[in-house]
Amino acid sequence: MHAVWLGDRVGAQRLIVTHIADVSKYQVPVVNELGAGIGLQPCNGLFSEIHKQEQDLLEELERRVKQVLQETPWRDRFDFVVGRGRPSEALNPSGVGYSHVVFGKRGDSFSYDQEHLGANLGRFLRHAQVPCLLSSRRWEPIRKVACVLADDQKWRFVMDVFQRDLDPTGLQVHLMHTFEDGIPGEIEASVPGLQRAGAEVLIEKLQGSKDETVIEAVQRIRADLLVIGASRGGHLFHGLGTPIGKSIIRDCRIPILLCQSRD
Repeated sequence: MHAVWLGDRVGAQRLIVTHIADVSKYQVPVVNELGAGIGLQPCNGLFSEIHKQEQDLLEELERRVKQVLQETPWRDRFDFVVGRGRPSEALNPSGVGYSHVVFGKRGDSFSYDQEHLGANLGRFLRHAQVPCLLSSRRWEPIRKVACVLADDQKWRFVMDVFQRDLDPTGLQVHLMHTFEDGIPGEIEASVPGLQRAGAEVLIEKLQGSKDETVIEAVQRIRADLLVIGASRGGHLFHGLGTPIGKSIIRDCRIPILLCQSRD
């Protein structure tokens, strides 16, 4: 449903629902281990069973996708695509062919460790060239949006998303900034445009640019979505005055829209 919401807001033409079948666990080292332990014929039977289970899984996933989209305008405007290989390589991280990407921030073991982040998350985001929405585990309607505008050039990425593609109609947009000398005129000049588009805009200054400050502000206003700017390369994220660590992704329980430069 996060993809449905974003698709509606950015005027997307089609949803591409992609499942990555990680084949690395079935490669030669594993085959050699199993083959040496149980013999070639039993090994072949084992992999036939694995293949059958994978096909059953894909059919069930596709059925669930159709069920979710059935009551939406996207029921006839989506493709279910299966990629094979290592997840970080099978899904093109540059976003070629996509205007936006939506995926979860939890890894396979999130059921056992609630603080676990996806193993491929950082690698994908370091190379992404389009806005990326990290979805939360449960869908909630998005009405309040917290936009963090840091005292560097990355605030431009956030404002660029609203000016170029994200329809703000009906949203309450909180522009939270860290500028010591007040909000720049360029940001202030964009406020009337957001209001004419149907958004309610509130401006406030954050007392600091640490991860905890952002998380506390998001919780205080009960935001439904956090929007931050990020740079590609280097650390996992460079969204505020100092590099954003994993804590803001791990501890913020709402969807996060990461806005990178698309130049």
